[in-house]
Amino acid sequence: MLTFMRFAIMFWLLVADALFMYGYRRRRHFILRVLGSVAVSLGVSVLIGWTTYQIMWQMYQAGTYSKFIYPIINLIVHYILFGLNIAVTFLCFDERPGIILFGNVAAYAMQNIGTLMTNICGLVWPATKFISQDPVTLLNFSVWFGCYAVTYIIVYLIFAKSIRETVEISAANSRTTIALFLAIVIVAVSIRSLNSGYANENPVSFILMSICDIVCCFTVLLAQFLIGRSAAQKRENDAILHMNELKLKQYEFTKENIDIINLKCHDLKHQLLELKNHKQIDGGYIAKLTESISFYDSVVQTGCEALDTVLTDKNMYCSKNQIQLSVIADGEKLGFMDVPDVYSLFGNALDNAIEYVMTLQPEKRVIKLSVTAVGNLLSVSVRNYYEGEPLRFVNGLPQTTKGDNGYHGFGVKSIRKIVERYGGSLSVMVRDNQFIVSALLPQKGKKD
Repeated sequence: MLTFMRFAIMFWLLVADALFMYGYRRRRHFILRVLGSVAVSLGVSVLIGWTTYQIMWQMYQAGTYSKFIYPIINLIVHYILFGLNIAVTFLCFDERPGIILFGNVAAYAMQNIGTLMTNICGLVWPATKFISQDPVTLLNFSVWFGCYAVTYIIVYLIFAKSIRETVEISAANSRTTIALFLAIVIVAVSIRSLNSGYANENPVSFILMSICDIVCCFTVLLAQFLIGRSAAQKRENDAILHMNELKLKQYEFTKENIDIINLKCHDLKHQLLELKNHKQIDGGYIAKLTESISFYDSVVQTGCEALDTVLTDKNMYCSKNQIQLSVIADGEKLGFMDVPDVYSLFGNALDNAIEYVMTLQPEKRVIKLSVTAVGNLLSVSVRNYYEGEPLRFVNGLPQTTKGDNGYHGFGVKSIRKIVERYGGSLSVMVRDNQFIVSALLPQKGKKD
């Protein structure tokens, strides 16, 4: 049974690795590496179990065995198995050491919790004690397997997805963080190993110490989860801030260029008119030239300079790419918003819509923008034709799907942050083959 115990530890540790690391970048010949690594690691665990049993049996025969021997051997074995597991994951996954170690620690914490739960269950209900209980029955095997399965499902649902999404950020965030995780796991393993030799002598103490060990392991997972979330949120905020700064620079550059173009075009139209009147150039040619430059002179005027700049810039692009941009906007109602916020909000919304409709046939490239007052609220809406696969929404925002590479990145998140900054609410939906981004903003100024 001692040999099977080591085998079981490695088996469940590999299962935990799979749950936490299946999203990692894989090395070449991954399947062969996994099959070979699993076979070797399980074989080594059996060998370790058999060897430790022989050592303890020989010590018992020689009369040198004591109750302190097993916990010490158990502690050494756990560290050997943990080290073997780290080597296996390095062999199979092509990630930075910090990332792999981050996943190993989470996996070991999960496995440790599962083992502790089976031990506690065996003490509370002796008939379910599996590894040290003869004969093996359907009851004790089912409870043993069920404790692991339930533990793994619960831990996976709570932690695994979030840790995988933020592991790279967290692992690279601080070497001190990784050292802290390792220290906590070492403490947890040590408590369990040293305490295991006294399970039968003092069951109450063993259960209490096991509960402390479980709390310790959950602390590891919770720390990874919180630090990962915090780091991911910081990266997102920094990205949105940087994007908005670029949007502001783009606004200033676009506004300056549009002003220069309009001034030059205005002068050129008057000069062409003079030439036409003097009959020095063919009238048809002048008419075509006047029509072409009037495109630059068609400035959108809504009553809000920042919105006018956005719409004029986007209108130029839409005209060149056979996109019908329809605008009904009372820009004067946007006076309570800062210029960078106006430019970022409408710029991101229109950029997302333009990016998607460019994948459609010209007759379906339609975008509608409206800005209207509804009582004390300002309604903002951007709509475009949508014919892709159903989108998956998380926290009210659409997630990127293969083939639908619009509506991704931080654009919609930036829009939501701006809307919420002014005390408003954002809604994103797909309805009647339309992708709709709509916001309601109270016209009372920006929140502090």
